[in-house]
Amino acid sequence: MWEYSMQMSSEKMDLAKYLYTTLEGKIKEVLGVITSYEQDSHITIVLACPEMEKVRMKYIIANAISNGVCTYIKEDFLAKHLQIPVEGKLEQYTFKKALVFFDRETDKFLVNKHLKIEKNLVLESFFYFQLSPLREKWKELAGIANENGTYLLSEDSFVELLKFLIDNIEILSDEIIVDVDGGVIKIMDINQNSIFEKEDISEYDLVDFLFKSSPRTINWVGEKKLPFLEKVFAKRILYIKSCLSDKTDLPQTFNFQKN
Repeated sequence: MWEYSMQMSSEKMDLAKYLYTTLEGKIKEVLGVITSYEQDSHITIVLACPEMEKVRMKYIIANAISNGVCTYIKEDFLAKHLQIPVEGKLEQYTFKKALVFFDRETDKFLVNKHLKIEKNLVLESFFYFQLSPLREKWKELAGIANENGTYLLSEDSFVELLKFLIDNIEILSDEIIVDVDGGVIKIMDINQNSIFEKEDISEYDLVDFLFKSSPRTINWVGEKKLPFLEKVFAKRILYIKSCLSDKTDLPQTFNFQKN
């Protein structure tokens, strides 16, 4: 059996959960094992798989780590370095998420360039001792945002900047449905199957999902009720005026209006 372990501070619980959840199914597919434990303010994830599956699992592990670093660690990093004068919690949240996912492919390239999947990895040590080019890139990004703080005070300028960031985020999926009829937010696939774990979805949940899935088209059902999000995601939204009906009639019941 080939074995591998990852260790990180207990403060990185969200990152640890992401890594464990992402890798658990893949490890079980190849009849491997995975476990985690917390000790001395650190979380350790340990996994093992048959030797013949080592090459495949190394690729999957590297992809999970690069995604984790470029999402959770980048988000923490920007939170410490950003000083933006944007009013409104949803606006601040959306802007920070846009910066996290902006130029993501370059971020992942820098992580993978220095990442060696051998026997073990200490995430914080890897980040601070081997990823200095990535840290400098993120510092520059935060610096540019901070230096243009007065520009962000204008609502129109802020929205235009946010739209630019979102429009330049890589497409990761095709179509989803966002149903806001009755003021309740529902997220579904094109066949009207729910694709969100929680039933009570907030605007923050929706923002988080839209950035992580980065769909090409957001089929927006119902009257306009989320004006800020509709503005910044405008180029990806396709309005559907009629209510959703039976799945079998889905294409026929849609009344499309391009924003």
